This record gives sequence, C-alpha cells and structure tokens, in this order.
Amino acid sequence: MSRIGLNKNTQLIRSFGLCLILLGMQTGNFFRSLTGTELVNVLMFLGIVLLFDYKNLFNGRFPLYKGFMRQIMMSQLIILLYAIIAESSGWAVKTESMNFIFLIYSILIILAISSNDNTLFYEFPLIVYVFSTFSIILGVAVITNGFRGLYLGAEFYALKDEVEVDGRSMLFLYGSAAYIHIIASCCYFDIIRKSGKVWSALAVIFILFDIALLIVATKRTVMVAAIIAVLYYIWNKKLRIKRLVLYSIIFIPLLLFIISQFLDIELVTFVINDIYDSMESGLGTLLGIDGADFDESANVRVGLRKWAFSIMESDFSFVNYIFGYGYMSKYLDQPILQCFFDMGVLGIFCYIYIMLLLPIILLLKRNNDRSLLFFKMNAILALISCFTGGLPYGYRLYMSSIFLGASFYAYHTKIKYNEKNSTNIVYHF
Repeated sequence: MSRIGLNKNTQLIRSFGLCLILLGMQTGNFFRSLTGTELVNVLMFLGIVLLFDYKNLFNGRFPLYKGFMRQIMMSQLIILLYAIIAESSGWAVKTESMNFIFLIYSILIILAISSNDNTLFYEFPLIVYVFSTFSIILGVAVITNGFRGLYLGAEFYALKDEVEVDGRSMLFLYGSAAYIHIIASCCYFDIIRKSGKVWSALAVIFILFDIALLIVATKRTVMVAAIIAVLYYIWNKKLRIKRLVLYSIIFIPLLLFIISQFLDIELVTFVINDIYDSMESGLGTLLGIDGADFDESANVRVGLRKWAFSIMESDFSFVNYIFGYGYMSKYLDQPILQCFFDMGVLGIFCYIYIMLLLPIILLLKRNNDRSLLFFKMNAILALISCFTGGLPYGYRLYMSSIFLGASFYAYHTKIKYNEKNSTNIVYHF
C-alpha cells in the first residue's frame, strides 16, 4: 500500500506548527509565568516557519488556496487596507503597531496552510491532543504555584488586575487553553478509551484540569462555548443514550465529589457564585431586563451601542453604509456592530459572512473526520465571541475560519481522490 502527499515525519512537523499557532500564545505565557522566559513571539514565529511547504512556496503552488481560503484572504486584505488608510489619516483610536502585526500574521497563516496539500491534517489530532495536554499542565502549574498549592488567593487577583492592565490577560488564556484541550479530548475520545485504564484515568484527570482552568478564568464566553462544543460532539457522533447514561453515572459523581471538596474553600465558593452572578447581571443589563442586577461592562457596551446607532442615524450617508465610518474610529467592544460601523457592507462580508455564515453552514453537516471535527468545534468559541465583546480584527478570531476552511477542503479532496482511485491508501486520522 502507498501513501500520497507528505510523509509521516513531515506531517508531524506541520501538525506541530499548527499547534504552535493555536496554542503558542497560551503556552508561551504560561512558561513566562513559571520561568520568567519570554517565548510567545518565538513560538508563534516558529509555528509559521514549520507550517510552510517551502518546495510548493518556491514553485508558486498553493494546493489548499481554494474557494473559502481565497475569500478569507480577501477579507484580511480589505481590513488591512482600511487599517493602513486609518493609520495614515490619524483618525483611528486603536491602530497600534501590534494590530498590523496581527493582520499580517493572519495573512501568513493563510499562505502557510495553502502551500500544503490535503495530507496536512493527517497526524494533527494526535499532536494537538498531546500539545494541548502539555499546555494545560503548564496552566495548572501557574494557578497552583508550581503544584505547591491552590493559587487562588488575594495575590492571584492582584496579579490578574495587573496583567489585565498590561493587556496580557492570563484569564482568557487559561480558558482558551482548557477549551482547546476539551475539544481535542472529544475528537480523540475513542482512541483514549481503547488505550487502557491508565490512559483513560489520566485523561479524566486532565479534564478536571480543564474544569479548574475554566473556573479560574471566570470567562463566561469560554464556559458557554465549552458546554455547546461538548453537546455538538454528542450530536455529531450520534452517541447512544445508554452510553451517555453510563458515562454520566461514572463521571458526574466523581465531578460532584471534587467540586464539593473545592466548595469547602471559601474563595472557590466566591468564584463560582461570582461567575453565576456575572452571567445573570450581564445578560440582564445587555437585554434591558427590569430588576436585573447592574453589570458595569455590559452597561458600557449598551452605551457604546446607543452612541453608534445615534451616529448612524445622524451622520451616515449612503457611502458610509457601503464603506463604513472608518477603521476603529471608536472602540465599540461589540464585534458585529464594530465591523459594520467601521466598514459598512464590506464589513458584513469581512466578518459576518466569513466568521458567522460559512462556519454555521459547515457546523450543520455531520462528519467523522477528527481534524475537521476539531476545527468545527474550535469555530464554536469564535462564533460565540462574535456576539460578546472584543475586536473583529486580528488572527485570533479569523484563525478558526482559516483552519476550518482548509480542513474542509482537504477532507473533500481526500474523499474525491478515494472515489477516483481503487488502490488502497493509508490514511491516519
């Protein structure tokens, strides 16, 4: 039997590059917290270097640069053009040098992935599971002060506030690292289950690590996305009710026991109650529900939304509705509104079409390919983020659509190849 495309060692290297792009920021920041060594930029750069197929690049060949990938590239070039115009005109409030770097980085990701063929993702499920496990172990080491004790006291929250001010929110990194490991565990679940009792027990421990990181992160968006991703996995795999009941009987009592032990710690009780209260008050404030507790961050978004609508009513011309009011003329902390306000109808293409419509269409299709399933579940977090807060620009958001588009095309190229060829081919999923 023969293998087409990249050999296994090359596939492993490219998969490692993908993992560095996905988790380099989280892993690098965790490592910095533990050792003081700055590795984030090194890991992110190394990810791009490892991902390129240099033979195809030098020959001007980009096998995966098809359909959806071209549309994503066009969206990034449009956003980059708007950013350059805003920077040169001096009207943008948040066009720092890093914003341009993030835009360029997303373009480099597209080029690097597109230079590969459809065998790029063959070894990815294993590598992302191993690498994400390593990342969450580092994350837990940070919150437990090097596994010496639960690091959730006043000193931790003082550090959290300091890091937030510096613009390097460790809280989101805890949650996003846990999220990626959760979906990687789902996609590799059947392999773990067949690997023996020891590996299965370790897998359960690592999931408990994920839960600890999600609790520490206190990020509502990531928590909701994690729950939806697990439910999506169940729907996609058509898991039998009997099997779900069996797993629930085994896992839920263990989880409840561990939570009950943590609830004896006053601070953990406070954290869990704070998560619930912030979710309730945040939704209440955003939706204007009478009697809801007041949430400051949600109230700021409501004020920004009203300001944007008033500008659209008073100052927008037909040209503004088509081309927008200008890139980052005001930070709105609401991605969909931000993109339309900044770029008009072009913003709808760059963000709503790329980040919402096409991923949703792909999510509605069941499949058993582990790599494609992983990237579909990875897109769920980005989808939910579209409705919460933050910027609609930069590689962090569009990365999910880039990976999803490439893996979808690679998967269907493999299917078409199998249909046209009767020879046996070894595929690793």
